[in-house]
Amino acid sequence: MRNKSSSLKKICDLNKSIKIKIVPREGNEEYLEDYKIDDKPKIPTFVFMDAKFNILGAFIEIAQIIKEIVTRGNQVDIIVAKRKYRKGEFTNETIKDILEIIS
Repeated sequence: MRNKSSSLKKICDLNKSIKIKIVPREGNEEYLEDYKIDDKPKIPTFVFMDAKFNILGAFIEIAQIIKEIVTRGNQVDIIVAKRKYRKGEFTNETIKDILEIIS
């Protein structure tokens, strides 16, 4: 999760009007119901809201590009992509996904 959290922190550092609050999953499960995958909460789940707490969107677990690779179903591609993702090689894609949500 460190790469995704650091991506979000970098966005906040560059734009001081973006505020971040991290809340634990425990005690907030009811708010995560709409963001479960296969009826399970995923970590991390970032829910983005405007100043009036209207939900803009959510980033759930992995970048969209990885979800697309998984959907194609080629096991070798999935393993390679997930390894690279965990090493931080898709950080730009994570930032892109987050910016699309908040823009």
